[in-house]
Amino acid sequence: ACSILRELLICPLAPSSHAKKEMVIRSAMTLMAMLCLFAVGGVLGSPEADCDATDAACVAFEQDSETLELRQLRAEKAGLETELTQRRSTAEKALAVISQAESHKFEAKADDPGSLQCGAIYCAGGIGSHCCWGTVAGSSYAICCGSTGVCSKSEVGGMALCTR
Repeated sequence: ACSILRELLICPLAPSSHAKKEMVIRSAMTLMAMLCLFAVGGVLGSPEADCDATDAACVAFEQDSETLELRQLRAEKAGLETELTQRRSTAEKALAVISQAESHKFEAKADDPGSLQCGAIYCAGGIGSHCCWGTVAGSSYAICCGSTGVCSKSEVGGMALCTR
């Protein structure tokens, strides 16, 4: 079984399927670790079956094992939270870029009837567009959101976001 798992880890996947390759590697490594633990458990025997409640060393071993498992679970959870935070940051940056690109659809010239000044730009009046402020590298900037757009700022960096 271990040689099959090694082949899975070495087996090249299509370059466009990086996420799939990563998932296969993680699954294979998890499976390999589980198989090794079961193999060791089968050879050495189960601590619970061999443990005498009056044996202080055995009881301490069980407590250490549980503590180790909890630490490993906490570390895994922290890693997942970090990954989610990074993914959220990437998504917010992409949404800020899209919001800036779409702003031009709701902008007007300074002398257009009903135009609203929004920093260095003007938002078209009469169609419900409105000004949305954000920050990049410590400097404020403005974009125009459409009538159905809700203005907000990203959690990371304070970039202007128009969402519907």
